[in-house]
Amino acid sequence: MSNDEAAAIELKVACDKCALPSLAEDQMLYALAAISATGYVPPTRVPLNLCLVLDHSSSMHGEKLKQVKESAKYIAHQMRTGDRLTLVVFSDRAKTLIVQLGGTAAQTTSQLIDAVEARGGTEIYAGLTHGLEAARKQQTDAFGNHVVLLTDGHTYGDEQNCLEAARAAREAGIFLTVLGVGTEWNDEFLTDLATAGGGALEYIDSPRKIAEVFQAHLRNMQIIYAREANLHVRPAEGVRLKDACRVSPYIANLTREDTTRVSFRGGGPTRLGHGERDLPPGGDRSSPHQKMGAQATTPMEHSFCLGHLGQEADQAFLLELIVSPQATPICRLAHVRLDYLPPGNDVEKSLEAEVILPTVTHSQVETDSKVRDVVERLTAFRLQEKAWASAQAGDIPQATQLLKAASTRLLSLGESELSQAVFAEAQQMERTGQTSSIAVKRIRYGTRGLIPFLPRLFSRRNK
Repeated sequence: MSNDEAAAIELKVACDKCALPSLAEDQMLYALAAISATGYVPPTRVPLNLCLVLDHSSSMHGEKLKQVKESAKYIAHQMRTGDRLTLVVFSDRAKTLIVQLGGTAAQTTSQLIDAVEARGGTEIYAGLTHGLEAARKQQTDAFGNHVVLLTDGHTYGDEQNCLEAARAAREAGIFLTVLGVGTEWNDEFLTDLATAGGGALEYIDSPRKIAEVFQAHLRNMQIIYAREANLHVRPAEGVRLKDACRVSPYIANLTREDTTRVSFRGGGPTRLGHGERDLPPGGDRSSPHQKMGAQATTPMEHSFCLGHLGQEADQAFLLELIVSPQATPICRLAHVRLDYLPPGNDVEKSLEAEVILPTVTHSQVETDSKVRDVVERLTAFRLQEKAWASAQAGDIPQATQLLKAASTRLLSLGESELSQAVFAEAQQMERTGQTSSIAVKRIRYGTRGLIPFLPRLFSRRNK
């Protein structure tokens, strides 16, 4: 295969079952969709339009602010010809500190950063909107457009405004990454904010890790395999998408937009995980089977914004499908499509895969152990998430029960250290009736990373 023909990324799908039992009732099917770099085509460095929005409120004093300033100076010196860097600082007010065009960081850049002092309160909306507007002023379609927000605290009363601003920016092609430092920030709000902005939330538990995290995110923004990627899932008739979740490299909700479409773009059914293709004119992709005893309906297509796929392109998503009784020996259950733009041009590409399983008359079917392991790890994450929700609602007995269930499941998965931490927090809650903000973040973000990308997830028969 030549580089001209090769694809930079690939899409594959695997199911937790090797066949579909012929049941008289609905059943759950898990499908794992994985995107990974093929190795045939190297990633491309794209010009970067980056805005750093940095909290310098009073709580950032000392080592935290020192590390943030050193990281900002590092990023300024990593900019190359064609890049655009804006630095916004905020506390209870926001201001633009630096606008750097091109690759040379002036001496005054370091001096301006060094002069930043910790003072004031924390109003994230002020900093966020200032940063998003700065990014819009420098935005072009040829650039990777990113805003990175770093904070260590809560904001008060402007959460909904922040979410709306992040969604609007994402729709305009500006993606938001959120970095939470320490233990006092509102992780539920910042998680929602990162999701709304089409980016990631990262927990930085120590000021010493700030520089490392900044550098990793910078590399992933500068070197990319694909731009403006969107994952589309269209269940067949008689199949419903209950949920879809990113599971690797970290567990997170997806930004979802549902549309009803009469047909898929492209040709007829294909085997699991076929190769890249340009998007052809519309063709019929209606399901070859129908729900038993029901009339055909127009399937719903569920779309998820993934943003740019950077140097760490490998990602995996778990699809939870509710399957009604099927009448055909071979069932095409869902169609998965990844649309994206290559880094070097605006000709949209598409990768497609079909979820197809044979039906069998017996109820005992072979399962895929690797997909089942992903399901179990996601379940452990969800158990602790439910525990924190119960604790916040004042139901401590329910919260401790859920944490103990998560601890047991983690132990069975070989995650003994995390299991012990979860169990210890359950005991602490039983004694005091309260949660520890440190423990909540360590457990929540520890379980978020339970599913690293598995390069050997797919056997040869699925390739």
